[in-house]
Amino acid sequence: MNKFRRYRYNGHIRDTGFTIVELLLVLGIIAVLIVIALPMYRSFVDRAKIVQTAMALDTVRKDMEVYYNDNSRYPSSIDFTDFTDQSGKKILNEQTRLDLKKKVFSWESYMLTGTIYTLGARAKDSDRTLIIVTPQKVDY
Repeated sequence: MNKFRRYRYNGHIRDTGFTIVELLLVLGIIAVLIVIALPMYRSFVDRAKIVQTAMALDTVRKDMEVYYNDNSRYPSSIDFTDFTDQSGKKILNEQTRLDLKKKVFSWESYMLTGTIYTLGARAKDSDRTLIIVTPQKVDY
């Protein structure tokens, strides 16, 4: 059985299907939808990466508080390769450090002023968003 419709044109029976114009119209509509949807998708992915990084850095903030409770001070400097303080003492546990490697693009700075520290890191989103960690909050 033939799947196409048949119709009579100038006395001849012809099979019909989609015309090239119909196919081009459908492809054009699909292309417009892709052009609209792709930037929205990318922005959702970037937002998710920023939130994941901020959550991981909140864990760093909590670990810094544990360090403060154990040592009565924050570290004066941090070696970001293995997250140790100036004397080589670990600041983060191993699982947190491995999680940060996946989520943080780069470490920007660590500054200690009295009893307040500021830690800056860049997320792995397309804009490399700067996220700032202080004892009170994580901000981006």
